[in-house]
Amino acid sequence: MESKNSAELNKLRSEYAGLMKELSDSNSKLQQEEHQRKSLEVSYKQNVSQLEAQLQDAKRRWEELQNFIHSVNAEREKIQTSKQELHNQLLAVEAEMSNKNKEIQTLHSSLTEAVVSKDRLEQKVRELMEMSKHSMQDDSLQARVQELMNENKSLQVQISTQATHVSHIEELQKLLAEKELQRKSLEDSLNAERSSGASRETNMQALHNENMSLKAEIQNLQAQISDQTASQLALDQFQKSVREKEENMKTVEGLLEKGLIEVANKEEELKTARKENESLQQEIEDLKKKMDKQVSSELMVEELQSKIQEKETKLKMVEESLQAAQDSSSAREKTVEALEQQLAALQAEMEQLRQKETAEALTSSATQLQELQAQLLGKDQKIQTLQSELEARTKELSEKIQQQSHTVVPSPELLTALSEKEKQVSILQAELAELRNTVNLQRKKNDELREKNWSAMEALSATESMLQGKLSKAVKENQTALAVCQAECRDVLHRLLPHVPLPSEQNHQEWLQRFERAAGENSAPQSSPGSGDSEELAEKLKEAEETQRVLQKDCETYKKVLAETEGILQRLQNSVEQEESRWRVKLELSQAEQREMSQKVAALEQEVERLTDEAELENLRREKQHLESELERAERESATYVTEVRELKDLLTELQTRLDGSYTEAIRQNEELTLLKTQLTETLSKLEAEENERQKVAGDLYKAQQSVDLIQGELSKVTDNADDLIENSSLSSQREEIDRNEKMTAGLGQTVTELQQLLQTVSRQLTKRQEGVRPFDRALCYSQLGIILLSFSLPMKIKLCN
Repeated sequence: MESKNSAELNKLRSEYAGLMKELSDSNSKLQQEEHQRKSLEVSYKQNVSQLEAQLQDAKRRWEELQNFIHSVNAEREKIQTSKQELHNQLLAVEAEMSNKNKEIQTLHSSLTEAVVSKDRLEQKVRELMEMSKHSMQDDSLQARVQELMNENKSLQVQISTQATHVSHIEELQKLLAEKELQRKSLEDSLNAERSSGASRETNMQALHNENMSLKAEIQNLQAQISDQTASQLALDQFQKSVREKEENMKTVEGLLEKGLIEVANKEEELKTARKENESLQQEIEDLKKKMDKQVSSELMVEELQSKIQEKETKLKMVEESLQAAQDSSSAREKTVEALEQQLAALQAEMEQLRQKETAEALTSSATQLQELQAQLLGKDQKIQTLQSELEARTKELSEKIQQQSHTVVPSPELLTALSEKEKQVSILQAELAELRNTVNLQRKKNDELREKNWSAMEALSATESMLQGKLSKAVKENQTALAVCQAECRDVLHRLLPHVPLPSEQNHQEWLQRFERAAGENSAPQSSPGSGDSEELAEKLKEAEETQRVLQKDCETYKKVLAETEGILQRLQNSVEQEESRWRVKLELSQAEQREMSQKVAALEQEVERLTDEAELENLRREKQHLESELERAERESATYVTEVRELKDLLTELQTRLDGSYTEAIRQNEELTLLKTQLTETLSKLEAEENERQKVAGDLYKAQQSVDLIQGELSKVTDNADDLIENSSLSSQREEIDRNEKMTAGLGQTVTELQQLLQTVSRQLTKRQEGVRPFDRALCYSQLGIILLSFSLPMKIKLCN
């Protein structure tokens, strides 16, 4: 127990030293952060003053540009109104042209359809003429042929009128092509004007973006000031908490010192008790030797008994002192446990403080990285705007040089200035690429440091949990060993004094006191002491020695375990300190790199500001000259637009007159179409009548077929029954009639099948073209169907008549 207490005290002292070292490190870190904060405040004030001056200059330039742009916008609005009027006129002309094109297409399609229908009608007329030559003349057939001839003449008249329309349409197409060329020229001029307006708008947008970036920088600086004030308050609170922890540590140190003094005193008492125990063991060995020599002497036995009683009283005294030491050690263990709990709480708080410090350091580095990234983005935007301005200026210069190549030689100063600006831009881009690479490396390093810090914290937590488990296990084993020792002590006393009744108290100290009283009461002289009792006492002493040796071995094992745990803790502490030193070195390197980067960024900002100041004056002068030339060119173009508008108005009047003529022609064509529709309705009614007749003929055919079948049956019966009775003349006449009837029925069947096939094909064509065919095409299809049905119905009627 004493070695355990001393090991625990050494452990507590080492942990306290480590905590004090960590506190000193944290204080030094806080001082460094305070110094950095002050330097950041000074730099912030300088940056704010510089930014305010830049804002005032930018506002002044912005107001001048707004005034100039206002005047330019007014002139541009005037030009845009004139352009809008021209554009509206062009749209109207395009709509008219599209309408004319649609009319031309419809006329074309109707012409082609009329030609096709004319060809078909001519072919049908020819077929009917041929059929009329071979068959009998019929009044209805002649009337139909006359109607077809009339239709042919009307279609020829339509074709001639449509040919005149086609010539008129070709003239209109020529005029439309000319107008298309004029429209393209106007669109080119409009696109040129739009491109010049777009370049002006890009310049305005660049200035607006610069103003917005300055405002964003001011807001970022204000946010940084608020963050710094919040961090200052957090630092003050952290310092207060650290002072409170230091006071608590001082009180804990005082308590530990008192406990150490008491433990030292108890160690001295234990040493004296051990010495007395050893002297008693030597006396018992001497007595054993004397008892071996003088076994028969009762006096020696009495002396031995008296000595044994004295030794028992001394043992009781030693046991009482041991019990008192155990009680004091148990109280010390309780105090040590309370102190361990306080230390664990302090360690947890220190770990939280470490985590907070590391998190604050990481957040500060992350915020610095974010600020650098924001600055880099701002610089990227500025460089992009400069690049866009340079590209626009180079385009304008190239256009001016191309325009003035015939008259003016390009100045070498402009070319040298452009080349210098391009070199500067390339240098800035290279520096930006380097800065981005450094920022990416810094990010990677910060990520590695975070991972290592987390792994170290996890290892610490794992080792702490393992050590706490070992400590709890050692405490339990010590308690069990104490209980076993107390039980063995009771057993030894009971064996030494079996006649003394055992008390029922649970506390070992009270049990010993009661046992001592009972032994004093029952201390009457025993009449039969002998050699057997002395042998039993010697055996009991040997057993007590063995138990003492076992307990000493257990104490040595506990000491070894505690020494191993202390070594593990020291190794872990050394590894953590090494990791912390490495991390601090890496943090210092990263902070140095960040300072270098901020210096580079400041130098780049100064360079960009100088370039923008120099370039803006030249840009404004060039823009002035460019806008003046554009105004002159716009005035010229407006004059040309006015003349072109007049010409277009004249053309529009001409087109209007022609459109009126075409409108009258369209009305006449609609009238002709209505006539055709009436004719088609008549043909449809005729077709329906013919369809009814076809159905009647089909019914008659069916009846004729039935009659033919009956006749054939009767003929077969007559030929079978009365070959001798019927004469040859009557048989030959009947056979001729039958043959004639069979021919008629076969012809009628063929005509019916042909009509059915034609009807099926026509219905299929109608269903296919029903959705996509226009009314005019549909009427033509119906007319074709009517003509086909007529062509087949006429010969069928002729056959029936025959």
